[in-house]
Amino acid sequence: MRTIRIFIFILAIGYSKLNAQVTYNDVAGIFYTRCAACHNSNGMAPFPLTSYLEVSPYVSSIANALQNNRMPPWQPDTLYTRHTNEKIITTQEKNAILTWITNGYPQGNPSLAPPSPVFGTYKLGGTPDKIVKIPSFAINSTSTHDAYDIFAIPLNLPSDKIVKAIEIVPNIRQAVHHVVVTADTTGMVSDLSGNAIGAVGQIGLSGSLAQPVIYPNMPPLKTGVRLPANSQLYVQMHYSEGFAGAVDSTEFRLYFYPDGEPFVREMYIMVPLQNWYFWINAEETKTIVVDTALYDNFNISLFSALPHSHRICTKVLNYAYNPSGDTIPLLRINNWDFHWQDYYFYRNLVKIPTGYRYHGVHEFDNTSSNPNNPFNPPQWTPVGLNSTDEMFFDAFQFLVYYPGDELIDLNALLNNDPLWATSTHELPLLTNYLYSFVYPNPATDRLNIQMVSSQYGKSDHSLKITDIQGKEIQVKAETFFNSFELNTSALLPGTYFYQILFGEEVLTSGKFLIGK
Repeated sequence: MRTIRIFIFILAIGYSKLNAQVTYNDVAGIFYTRCAACHNSNGMAPFPLTSYLEVSPYVSSIANALQNNRMPPWQPDTLYTRHTNEKIITTQEKNAILTWITNGYPQGNPSLAPPSPVFGTYKLGGTPDKIVKIPSFAINSTSTHDAYDIFAIPLNLPSDKIVKAIEIVPNIRQAVHHVVVTADTTGMVSDLSGNAIGAVGQIGLSGSLAQPVIYPNMPPLKTGVRLPANSQLYVQMHYSEGFAGAVDSTEFRLYFYPDGEPFVREMYIMVPLQNWYFWINAEETKTIVVDTALYDNFNISLFSALPHSHRICTKVLNYAYNPSGDTIPLLRINNWDFHWQDYYFYRNLVKIPTGYRYHGVHEFDNTSSNPNNPFNPPQWTPVGLNSTDEMFFDAFQFLVYYPGDELIDLNALLNNDPLWATSTHELPLLTNYLYSFVYPNPATDRLNIQMVSSQYGKSDHSLKITDIQGKEIQVKAETFFNSFELNTSALLPGTYFYQILFGEEVLTSGKFLIGK
C-alpha cells in the first residue's frame, strides 16, 4: 500500500473511492513550480501562468506543448547527464495538468486556491558591484531576419576583479534570442550594423537569459572569471525577427569577490568540438563527427556545457573517452531546438583526465519533413554564422582539476547561495520544492491531502487540523508516505485549515472546505 502512493499523486486523483473532480486548486502548485519561473510578469516567457485567470486562456497551447514535450524547454537527456536547475516536469505532474484540461479545466473555489507566486524584476538579491547597460538602441532586426549587434561597454574597473555572478536583464525579454557575454582588453569597438556575427572578446563570461549565472563562491569551492582593470564588457546581442524599432537597453548586473579574496580558482572556457567545413544538401540528412584532444598535460574539471547548432540540427551528443574504452558522458540532446539553447551546469564537476579525447556528434535534417527547416523548399545549407546557416560549436567551462572536485555537490552549493532572491516559488524551487494540495476540495465525506516534494518524504510526519476559530479538530485519518486520507463525514460544513508537521516544523499548510 505504502509504495503505491509514493509521489504518484495522479493515480490518487483518479482514485475511485474519492470520485473527485480535479480543479485548478489541485494543479496550481505544478504551474508555480514548473512554469512560473519563466512565465511571470517579469519573466522571459510571452505570457504569465501564476493564476487561474492567466492560465485558462492558454490551456490548448499548454496541452499541446506538454503532449509534444516542448515544455518545459529542457533539452539535455536526464538519463545521460544531470544538471543544476533542470527545467523538467514529471510524468505524474504532466498527466495531472492534462487531466484537468481534458475535464474542462474547472477553477474550483477561488478562496481555496494556493497563493500566487511573487516574482521581482531581478532573481539575484543584494547590491551588484557593477551595473552597466547597453545604450538605448532601436533594434534593427526585420520582420523576417534576425539582427546581431555588438556593444563595447566600458567597465572602468579600478583594479582586477573576479566575477562570482552575473544577471542579464533585457527590458524587452522576448526580443532578445540570446547574448554572448565576453570581455575585451584590446580596444575593440561596437558594431551596430545588425550583421556583427563574428567578433568576440578574449575573456569568456557565461551569459544566460533564462536564469542568472552564479559561480560556486563558498567553501568547498570558490571560483569565478577574472576581469582585468582595463577590460570592457563586449557583448553580442542576438535580436529576434519581428522587433524592428523596439528600443532595448539590456542591463548587466555583475557581482565581484572582494579584492584579495583567497583561494579563488579561475574559470575558463574552451571549444574542443567545432567544425567549420561542412554543408548539407537540400533533402539530405547528414551526421557530422568531431573528435579531438585538448589539455593533455593536466586534468581538468568541467563546470558547464554549451552546445550550439542552428535550425536543421536534430540531435547532439558529446562525450569524452580514452583509448582503453572508458567513456565519460557529457551531454545528449535527442531533440535539438535552436530556440532553447542554454548553458547547462553539471550537478557535480566532471573530471576529464589527461589522455582523454572529446567526441561530438551532430545530426542534421535538411528535408521537407523537418518542421524547423527555415526554407521551403529546403536549400543547400553551408556552415555560417547566420541562423539560416548551420554550425557545430560545442563549448565547455572548466577549472584546473583539484583532487575531490568530482565529489562536490554543485546543485546544493549553487541553490543554497544567499545571492538568490528567493521570493515565493522562486527559481531554486525547481530543484528544491515542497507543496501540498487537497482533493476533492470542497469535500463531503472523504478527502485526500497530498504532499509533493523534491526530497524523500518523512515517514513520521503528522497532520494537524483546525477550524476557522483556530480550535484543533480530531479527524480520523489514514497516513501514507506522502499523503493523508481523511474521513470528514463527522465535520460540520465550513472552512478548515491543515498543517503537515515534522516534529514542531511546519512543512506545508493549506485549507479545505466541507460542504453537505
